[in-house]
Amino acid sequence: MTSASVSSVQAAVEALRKAMISGDRTELAKCASEELIYRHSTGRSENKQQFIDGTANGSSKISDAVVSDQTVTLIDNVAVVDHVLKRVPRMPAPGKEGGSSMKVLAVWMLRDGQWKMVARHSVKI
Repeated sequence: MTSASVSSVQAAVEALRKAMISGDRTELAKCASEELIYRHSTGRSENKQQFIDGTANGSSKISDAVVSDQTVTLIDNVAVVDHVLKRVPRMPAPGKEGGSSMKVLAVWMLRDGQWKMVARHSVKI
């Protein structure tokens, strides 16, 4: 794969980050595959619709998210993305105003010219 492919994965990750902040259901749906397994740092798993619902209007709503230390590994039409995500919730719990950081591992697949997230798992750090 070329560096352009890495940059297209990075663009997909950025589109997801923005959609998670805005809660835009259409954009969230564009980023997620039908087979999505989205595992929260609490161990709770969601499918695509649960992920979209929870992000758009549930407890997962965030006001900002900063990605750092990102690596992208490409294997044919699959990308493994590893990064740190600092989340700032819209309505933080008392004592949690600064948000939380987590290590995220996500698998993306190129389908019909578009990167789709197939699986994601996070752990608090």
